Amino acid sequence: MKYKHTILTAATLAAFASTATAATIFNDTFDVGATPTLGDDVDDPNDTEWTPFNGDVTSSLVDDGAPQNNVMQVANTGTFRPMITTFSDVTLENGHTLDFSFKIKATSTPTVASGGFRFHLGNGSKGYTFVANWGDGTTDGLWKAASGLSATTKITEADGGNNFDLTGTGWHTVNATIKRVDATHVSFTFGLNGTNHVEDVTVEDLTPAFTFNVLNIGNAGSQETYRLDDIVLTQAVPEPSSAALLGLGGLALMLRRRK
Repeated sequence: MKYKHTILTAATLAAFASTATAATIFNDTFDVGATPTLGDDVDDPNDTEWTPFNGDVTSSLVDDGAPQNNVMQVANTGTFRPMITTFSDVTLENGHTLDFSFKIKATSTPTVASGGFRFHLGNGSKGYTFVANWGDGTTDGLWKAASGLSATTKITEADGGNNFDLTGTGWHTVNATIKRVDATHVSFTFGLNGTNHVEDVTVEDLTPAFTFNVLNIGNAGSQETYRLDDIVLTQAVPEPSSAALLGLGGLALMLRRRK
């Protein structure tokens, strides 16, 4: 019985060691509080404030009906006109991950437009831009960029390109991760509706962005009117004692076997 108990203890330690702590940076559903807005509502501890890039962008809170209910609707003239939110600095150490997800729909059947739909996570001087297609486009992928919705250096296409398509007028769920591997390597995941078209792609970046404090999200070369909901940004931090716990579990098992 003692031997079995030791094995159980080692297994429990190993399972515990694989966990990570997730901190919510913001989680905006536009439904919390007495009178939700696109601002930082005092009765919603997890929302964030959204600001249009300039006067070419109009945004409003509209009722999309169940199950989404309140959502943010955005329209723009011109090109590269995002909605912007800022947050306190988030710095990734080795093994830390920035997780981002949101729901999006077009209010009418989208047409293919140059540049697609984009979101950029960065710090105002460097960051990473994720690109999806409106309709059956060909511009999807992942880029290193300075700021805004710009795309400077291509990191990877999504499954070879032309797979990340926002089609029709139904809701789509987008997910993305940025993980710091070490001082010069970053890993990315980029998915649509439960399928990752970029999955754990690690690249060398000699001037990486590891501190983030701004999100830009919106059309690039398009004037599609769209709606956003359930916009969530979290930071996942591995338990600092993971390696030690695994080592202790293995040592306890070896000692028990010797007895």
